[in-house]
Amino acid sequence: HEFDGGRAFYTGGGHTKEAYVEPLFLEHVLGGIKYAIGENNLDYTNVRNKRVPPENRFVKTVLAQNLDEPMELDLFDDGRILFVERKGNIILFDPKADSLKTITKFPVHNKHEDGLLGLAIDPNYNETSWIYLFYSPIGDDPVQYVSRFVFRNDELDYESEKVVLKIP
Repeated sequence: HEFDGGRAFYTGGGHTKEAYVEPLFLEHVLGGIKYAIGENNLDYTNVRNKRVPPENRFVKTVLAQNLDEPMELDLFDDGRILFVERKGNIILFDPKADSLKTITKFPVHNKHEDGLLGLAIDPNYNETSWIYLFYSPIGDDPVQYVSRFVFRNDELDYESEKVVLKIP
């Protein structure tokens, strides 16, 4: 796509080394490169960059170390931080107690690039107690779910699952 006077190309392919000897895939990549380069008459007058804030505006705090493929996090209004690892761990950090707790090991299909891939706390969590998980369920069916769960008293209620979206 065109963007700020230049072009961008993305492909979802190329996850295996075998792809890079496949003629159709190589043609696909070459076509993308040629598109992105174009006639090489780029108009840099449209290019903008956001001013980078000064480094002293940020404080780096390490919540945990030696995580196994952390994927996403979200914050509760009270400052607690919930995050997920691709292989299924759901972890809660409580800054008041400075403690880290594995809430559960959510069962997921975690081969290839599948697993527990995303997390969102409902904007009205204080009223609903809902969180959303984006994951690949265990089984032979190549599908991913976005599901809503009740998360209350630092526990995930598996029985409350409501599949909101199935992605083949």
